Amino acid sequence: RVVELGCGAHAALARASVLLGAKSALATDGSSHIVELASAHGAAAQLRFGEPCVDAPPGAADLVVGSELLYYNTDLDALVATIADQLSEDGVCVLCVVHRVHGGAAALAASALKHGLLAFDAPSANDDADVVDASRLHALCRAGRVESLFDSAPALVPVVSDSDDDDDEAAFLAAASGALDE
Repeated sequence: RVVELGCGAHAALARASVLLGAKSALATDGSSHIVELASAHGAAAQLRFGEPCVDAPPGAADLVVGSELLYYNTDLDALVATIADQLSEDGVCVLCVVHRVHGGAAALAASALKHGLLAFDAPSANDDADVVDASRLHALCRAGRVESLFDSAPALVPVVSDSDDDDDEAAFLAAASGALDE
């Protein structure tokens, strides 16, 4: 069960998910006009970050996908709250985003922790930490999913802040180790 956030008119990720064997895929966007266009390609619904959606029941998505969701006016906490709301207990979110909001990947990781999720990076050879206009691939999941996520994608690395002035790394390690001890 896949939910695509910010699908755009073509709902490409939702369509690809169905072609790759997903049981179901729901394309979502904040614009009713875009949802109307996307519905020509499959199931589509209006979903604004941070708001409930009747057509996308909470906790039902095994996979939440999104691309290019962080714009200068994006409410990062509302986006992450929506992801947390949509994911099943074992679900995973995969985002490919350009960090155009203050704090970059570290801000995403901090918001994820606030919403009960952990954030991971899938680094590439040309990554430069938190450079504006550099696409980053992230995975978000609940702490109980960490071990199996590492088994399936061992190249993932936890996203933590590079700053000594905060405790993102300590919070991440506490959340992850607490879940793995259960």
